[in-house]
Amino acid sequence: MRPYYERDGIVIYHGDCREVMPSLIGVDVTITDPPYNVGLDYSQGDRRTDYSEWTCDWFRLTPQPLIVTPGTRNLGMWLAFAQPRWICAWFKPNQNSPSGLNGYNVWEPVLVYGKHPKPVGHDAWLSYIGTGQRIHVGAEVLDHPCPKWLPFWCQLVEAFSEPGQTVLDPFMGSGTGARACANLGRKYVGIEIEERYCEVAADRLAQGVLALW
Repeated sequence: MRPYYERDGIVIYHGDCREVMPSLIGVDVTITDPPYNVGLDYSQGDRRTDYSEWTCDWFRLTPQPLIVTPGTRNLGMWLAFAQPRWICAWFKPNQNSPSGLNGYNVWEPVLVYGKHPKPVGHDAWLSYIGTGQRIHVGAEVLDHPCPKWLPFWCQLVEAFSEPGQTVLDPFMGSGTGARACANLGRKYVGIEIEERYCEVAADRLAQGVLALW
C-alpha cells in the first residue's frame, strides 16, 4: 500500500489496520489508543455491535510489545480475552468524566502485552489536563472528539521505546502519537481509517517540533 504521508521516518497509511498490519516489518513497539465504542463521532460512528470480535481481530494481528489504552469501560472485556503482562495507570486528577460510583473517573488503564525491550521505571503517569476534550496544542485545535494529550503520549513513547526505534499506532486519530515520535526522535508508522484525520496528522507534522509540555 502506498503511504498517505512519508517524511523523516514518519509514515502514515490511510486504511483499515487489519489490512495494513500484515505487510509491516521492522516494528519495535506498538503504542495505541483504539476507539472505545462509546458513540463518539469518528471511526464510522464508533458504534460497533461486534466490538469485542473486532477488537480480537486487530489484537491478533498487532505486533507486540503492545501498549494500549483500552478505556475504563472496556477493561473487563480486555482482561477476559487477553491477560496483559501488566496494568499501568494514567492518573489525571482534574478530569471530570463520570464514574460508575456517581463521582468522577480520574484515571485510565494502560495495558502492557509482550516483553518490552527496556526497563520501565514506574507504572503510573500523572497529568493535569485543561478543561474539556478539545485540547489546544500550540496554535492548533485538534478536530477530533477524543484526542490524547501530547505530554502524556510523550511519556509513554519515552517509557516504552528508545530513540531510533519504530513505533506503530494502528489507530492514529489526529496524530498525537506521530507528533510525540517526531519530537522524541522515534520512527513512526500510523494507520488511520478516516482520511480527514490523516490530513490533520500530516498538518501537525508539517508545523515542526512543538513544545512537549
